[in-house]
Amino acid sequence: MPHSKKFEQIMREITGALTGDSKHDIEYLNRMVQEYQEHPMGDAIIKELSRLLYNILPDGDKDNLKKAVQQEGARLQLAVQTAMYHMKQQKYLQAREVLSKELKRYERMYAGSGSSRVAIYCMEEPFDRTLYSFYGKEKKEFQTVEVPFAMAYYTYAIVMERLNQAEAARKVLDKGLRWNPFSAPLHLQRAELLGEHVDELALLEGSKTALLYAYKAPLVARCFANFGKYYLNQDKDELAIGCFMVCQQYDENNESAMKGLRTAYDKTKGEVIPPSIERLKELAAAEELPIGANGDVVGLAYTYGRHFFNEKQKEPTRYFLSIAYDLTWDKEVEKVLKSLEDRKN
Repeated sequence: MPHSKKFEQIMREITGALTGDSKHDIEYLNRMVQEYQEHPMGDAIIKELSRLLYNILPDGDKDNLKKAVQQEGARLQLAVQTAMYHMKQQKYLQAREVLSKELKRYERMYAGSGSSRVAIYCMEEPFDRTLYSFYGKEKKEFQTVEVPFAMAYYTYAIVMERLNQAEAARKVLDKGLRWNPFSAPLHLQRAELLGEHVDELALLEGSKTALLYAYKAPLVARCFANFGKYYLNQDKDELAIGCFMVCQQYDENNESAMKGLRTAYDKTKGEVIPPSIERLKELAAAEELPIGANGDVVGLAYTYGRHFFNEKQKEPTRYFLSIAYDLTWDKEVEKVLKSLEDRKN
């Protein structure tokens, strides 16, 4: 087969041979899948052929395919849980073996995911989709897979770091971010890894990126714990203490914040007092540092929550407004959430 043709030309020739008869076209596309296995652009071509095949499958076959994908997602979820069990036992080699085996399998399955027209991501929660809709810049059709890649790569990166393989851990995190570029946990883990092993500034910048996407209070807290650690190392003790205090507003039991405050107290011999909110805003503004959760995230959660509330859809309302409340402790949002309990449906 000549390999000089461009992807678009190949796909035009293939789609030009489709007849509209589903039986004929399914058989033809399956032959094309086999024919292009060894082509240099085979991954991308086969992915596009798979999309075409899915679109012409009868509804019953589509349902069976969806169930199969869900089963695959459950399989990887089980691998993550098994690895986490080994990690608790400090059996990191066993954890690595479990995740490495499964992720290699999935990487082969999903090789070449996406195309010039389709972006395929792993979105493990509804708000991940919301973030993509708000921040995504690709002008492509958006599809998701029901496989927890982000969680799996996140866990695998921790395993590799525990095995003192920092560079391997970074590569794992980069793979995870290709599946979900809006994952705050992945960005945080990457920031902390690079801050420890490569460049301290990466801790600050990576945590700022994570804060853009953080929609859970413990993740916001973790961002500010990292800010506090960075500024403490820069001898900006007053700002560092302020960051640790913001962290504790979102997670009062955050160990990094408690440790950071003790370190700051010992370092300054108690002479640096916690800044007032006005003073903290002043210090943070000088560093172009936000204070608190990202307003865009809060706004999205509130807007979607109110939309579903008006549509009388109880569970989506609860989901989005719970995010808004956990990040703001807003009394009006709390009232709406409580009112949901009084609804019959």
